[in-house]
Amino acid sequence: MKRWQWWLAILIGLWVTPAVTAQASAPQYATATQPVAVATTPGGEPTKLINQATYRLAKQQVQNGTTYQYLVSPTGQAVGYAKAGTLKVTRVAQGAWVKANGYARVSKTATAWRTFHWTGARRLAKGTAVKLTGVYYHQNGSAYYSVASTAGKWLGYVNAGSLKLLASPWSAEQADQRIVTVTKNWSAYADLNFHKTGSVYQRTYRSIGRYRHVNGYTYLALADQHNKLVGYINAGAVTVAKDSRGVALKDRGYVLPKAGANAYTSINRTQIKTRTSALAARPAQVRCAYRTLAGELWYSLYDRYGHWLGYAPVSQLSRTSAQGRYQTASGYVTTTKKGYRLWANFNFNRGVSTSTTAYQRTYKIVGVYHHFNGGTYYSLRDGKNHWVGYVNASNATKASKPQGVWLAYRHAMVISRSHYTIWRTFFGKSYGTTVAGRHYTVTGRYRHLNGAWYVSLYSGKTWLGYVNAQAVKMATTVHNYLRPSQSYAYPNARTASFNIEVDLSSQRVYLKYGSKRVYTMYCSSGIGNSTPRGHFRIQERGYSFYNGSEKMGAHYWTSFYQHGVYLFHSVPTDRYGHYIKSQTTQLGMRPMSHGCIRLSVPDAKWINTHVKTGTKVYIHQ
Repeated sequence: MKRWQWWLAILIGLWVTPAVTAQASAPQYATATQPVAVATTPGGEPTKLINQATYRLAKQQVQNGTTYQYLVSPTGQAVGYAKAGTLKVTRVAQGAWVKANGYARVSKTATAWRTFHWTGARRLAKGTAVKLTGVYYHQNGSAYYSVASTAGKWLGYVNAGSLKLLASPWSAEQADQRIVTVTKNWSAYADLNFHKTGSVYQRTYRSIGRYRHVNGYTYLALADQHNKLVGYINAGAVTVAKDSRGVALKDRGYVLPKAGANAYTSINRTQIKTRTSALAARPAQVRCAYRTLAGELWYSLYDRYGHWLGYAPVSQLSRTSAQGRYQTASGYVTTTKKGYRLWANFNFNRGVSTSTTAYQRTYKIVGVYHHFNGGTYYSLRDGKNHWVGYVNASNATKASKPQGVWLAYRHAMVISRSHYTIWRTFFGKSYGTTVAGRHYTVTGRYRHLNGAWYVSLYSGKTWLGYVNAQAVKMATTVHNYLRPSQSYAYPNARTASFNIEVDLSSQRVYLKYGSKRVYTMYCSSGIGNSTPRGHFRIQERGYSFYNGSEKMGAHYWTSFYQHGVYLFHSVPTDRYGHYIKSQTTQLGMRPMSHGCIRLSVPDAKWINTHVKTGTKVYIHQ
């Protein structure tokens, strides 16, 4: 036989053969998940419909190019032929998984199986609500639902005969007319099928209905101020409000008002509590917020003392920090108090102490903050334009010019360097230049922005100007307390025009004929303002005294005020009348007493023995 004849015989044989039967191989089961027609022969007329059932797949048969599956019951009884593809084929007796939705209640005590080998049993009490996730139509003839708790935790497989399917998991709607604020960030739903919608967190709504779910929770229907439905949410996520203001929401911070903003006694804006002018002075503190039914956000504001300022709409406020808004400013300050800081930040945890390098320094003001704490803080730069920090305005003295403010500083000085300019105005008009060796009195000084000290020079009563402190030094000449101040003779105190002048600024006593100074004594007056100023006359006198509370006395005292209280006298003595050496070195240089005028021993003795009672005494700064 030729090869082509052999192939032709095979093809003819296939065409005339009525059917070819083959034993079905695994998978062994088939599930009808929808109505399927079954016939007694392959391709024959349907004799019945099967649905929601699983059968054993006995064999498959091809008829005229179409595959049919032969099904038998668990007991081996014939069910019939079904067209392949109309059934879901599986290898397990429970059949194929079929999706199921909805809820059910356990109608009698039931068992939830973990497997279809009937292991891992869990008992479910009558009345338990469960969520249906799927169903199996077992080949044993029973349906088994795959169930989960209402919270979504899978429980197992339960025989459908133990369950009562629920038409709806919801109870009937209950009317509700409350105003609520959503205070927990839980999911909101667009419908009662739990399709999520946008966030409603920290918003206020009308609750227009309540629904009880089989999961044990109550859900509220939320509507806006116009009663338009917004969505549904678990009632545990809301807090009931007293009115359309809503409930207080946690919020902290600081704000400043925009133009025209006021704070009100209520969100209805019926009465102003605090006006813009008061709110704008410095930041107000936010203690809580309200999201109203109308959707507007309001802050409840307080001052630094805890006094309530009122409610203000957020749309009319600007968030800021405790120090408030930076404002440009100009001018200068000199740090005049110790024990404070130039702060590096407004946390007040780092800065330079005004007791050390930042004391009596002059800085340029470039900005200002009006802090919530009540303080005004200047932002400062030094003479090299380096930013140095923030200073509380109360701890510094403001100046209009870069030399800063006048600082008290009284000393006898001697010029140590020549050719330094003596300025009548800072770096403007000049008096001249310094000459080394000349003596002057300094009454005050300035710490310039450039970092240098400038002292104010006097020659007697005549002011000369300002000079860089590098050109002067302390006068160190110690006047001998056992000798007269001058080498020439004392004047005649019996002359009718004789009078005494005391210049506290130069620490000098001038003996005068009228207005003419004829003799100069070096003195040491009272510290601070303890020596009285004005016109006086010589009173009583005595040889010596001792003050036990001060633990010192003196010789040759002559009273000029309050009869024995304010005196001319010698340098101090101890209780034995010996001169105290440590108190004798400052004559003519600086104040040292408690208010009296100290003199050298010969000078004090001369006034005591020669100046008449009633002689005029004039004391001035």
